[in-house]
Amino acid sequence: MLWLPATPETTRIFADFFQSRVFSVAPALRAAVHAESDAQGDEEPLSVPVVDWVNPCRPVRPEAAVGQPPRKRQRLDGPPVRIDGVGPPPPGPASRAHRKRKQQRQAKVVAEGHTPRPAAYARRAVDRAAVQTALDSEELPVEWGAYRAGMADARELRGSKKARSVDDFLKLGFQVKEWDGIDGVPLVDSSGRVFAALAGRPKGPAYDAHIQRAFCLMVAAAAARAAAKTAVQTHRRGFYAAITVGISYGQGQTEACSLEAEYPELAEQLVEDSAFQGAGLLR
Repeated sequence: MLWLPATPETTRIFADFFQSRVFSVAPALRAAVHAESDAQGDEEPLSVPVVDWVNPCRPVRPEAAVGQPPRKRQRLDGPPVRIDGVGPPPPGPASRAHRKRKQQRQAKVVAEGHTPRPAAYARRAVDRAAVQTALDSEELPVEWGAYRAGMADARELRGSKKARSVDDFLKLGFQVKEWDGIDGVPLVDSSGRVFAALAGRPKGPAYDAHIQRAFCLMVAAAAARAAAKTAVQTHRRGFYAAITVGISYGQGQTEACSLEAEYPELAEQLVEDSAFQGAGLLR
């Protein structure tokens, strides 16, 4: 899921790090120097060349078209923000018959929903040894069933900010579970109910290719937002920017609601791309 951080006062997005329409931090750094009216009044030439490995995500606008931002930045209304210059994913080495069967499977999932194949289920789920814990999930404080957890009280928050070592957690009853970060592992409570899972990730080069393309798309999306002259503000998380996608329920809400996307066209492009779907980033 892609999150958009916001403060209660402004509900505006924060994109300090992505204020360039090209894949170099030089224009953003140059703009920041001018915005802060650096007393030294000098600029050093860029000595590090622009990396070439993000060429597939390079915007169509040249670097020479990037101008200096105004002293007082204001949000300007304009056309919908979209990613330009990024073509579809390159076709794989699969044959035409294989691609046709894949399209048929995707159409079936859209029409009937996703159902794992028995062979895949047996290979990835049945043989996974669950991690048994002493947790009694029925005693956990929840609100409205198991859909939403309750707010922590002062007793539960006591000592939460204390820095603890691994030995301290072991003395409190925690266990160290070694995990390769790939295979899925379910965690069960004292009654055998699954309450959490180490999801892992797919194996093979296809997943790495999806992650690489997703990264390039996010950089291109940030460049598109910078081209739209979005507002820049300081965020408590630092140089952090994201796009809202999903639902919100909690913190006093009486019903679930869809998150309002400030750039719906841009968010739609990202979630519909095969890179995000193939990597499982939207599951």
